[in-house]
Amino acid sequence: MSTGLIICVILTLTSTSVLAGDANDSLRMKLLSERGSTRATRYSNANKIVTLGSKTHIAWLDSVSHTMIATFDHETQQWSRSVHVGSGQDNHGGPALTCDSRGYLHIVFGPHASVPFQHRRSARPNDATEWIELKTFGAHPTYPSVVCDSDDTLHIIYRGGLQPRQPFSMLYQRKPRDGEWTEPVALARCPSDWKGYTHYHQSLTIDRAGSLHTAFNLYYNGRALDVGYLKSSDRGRSWLRADGKAVLLPVTTESEAILFHSKNPLKVVSAVCDRTGTPWIAVNEQKRYSIRRYEGGTWRVINANDSLTLEQRSADLSWGAFTIADDGRLLIPVVVGKGVTGGVVGDLWLLVSDAQKRQFQRFHIAQPDKTQPHTGVSLERFTGHNSVAVPWLLYSTGPKGPDNFGKGLHHRVHAVFRSE
Repeated sequence: MSTGLIICVILTLTSTSVLAGDANDSLRMKLLSERGSTRATRYSNANKIVTLGSKTHIAWLDSVSHTMIATFDHETQQWSRSVHVGSGQDNHGGPALTCDSRGYLHIVFGPHASVPFQHRRSARPNDATEWIELKTFGAHPTYPSVVCDSDDTLHIIYRGGLQPRQPFSMLYQRKPRDGEWTEPVALARCPSDWKGYTHYHQSLTIDRAGSLHTAFNLYYNGRALDVGYLKSSDRGRSWLRADGKAVLLPVTTESEAILFHSKNPLKVVSAVCDRTGTPWIAVNEQKRYSIRRYEGGTWRVINANDSLTLEQRSADLSWGAFTIADDGRLLIPVVVGKGVTGGVVGDLWLLVSDAQKRQFQRFHIAQPDKTQPHTGVSLERFTGHNSVAVPWLLYSTGPKGPDNFGKGLHHRVHAVFRSE
């Protein structure tokens, strides 16, 4: 049996960060599981961590497709037991986690194209120990990205279609607090000359005013070269470009909603809004990780590679999903080392900007494993009602596995947190 590692780290955003100096003495590790799936923390389009009040809830996938959740209580400094929320099809069925204004947790998980999403709501506010099973939904879905607005309407974007086979589209649905899920609407679609496999790596986020933002790529014929962006200021009823102009749906490679076309293969990693409502989009283009923000009628670019040392830039890099903390700082994770199947065997670093997002500091998070890559690296993101004052970082370490099941490859699951 092969054994890997999944770790969750809590970070403070001060000059005396727990990532620096001798502050590691204040870190503790909690073993959450010894049966992590081979893709326990992958698919960064889905937020998997929610901090609400004095609790932080963390969701992951145990082998083969068991959605699990555990809670850290900041007041008592105690961890809950790990709770089995439900099971899905294979290692693609990982969870997307959010919460509503009343404190109820919502988790969507389970399918890999051939069955609907499973939707659970916590039985009590800010309590992950018991769950209520709600109606399944979705059109042959995979890869959920979920947020919740001020009216407690859930919004989801995912890859799906009318049939359980390629080509799939990027679909949107919403569910009012006491209502049913709307019918799927196709927001993006690969062109008619597609071949083989289609994917969008879609990331959905919400700003503090309630506008929805989604960034995506169009992967077909073996690569993605185009990045798109859409915004909705009417709770998903219509979708526009960043400049407010109307867009013909579904978006294709020739649409005006395409931000840019690249000669190099790329992937949208995540999308986040800052407190002013400005959208920020992370794109991994070969070894280059850029973050674009819409400001003053144009898209401005930050190249995260510039904050690495020359030696780090020459190594193999595996970038994770970034976030924006409540105080305005950008946090960008990256694994630096040697590329292997399934990721990079190397050191995990975190780039943390100042509040003006002009300069970055580098903090070392984890040493390399001897043979296995750190993968599925992401940070807690704002999904409508959670706090991102002290973001948590989630990642996994272990083999990718030969298929969608990874039977016999049981990853160990740990949480590393600061002793307060």
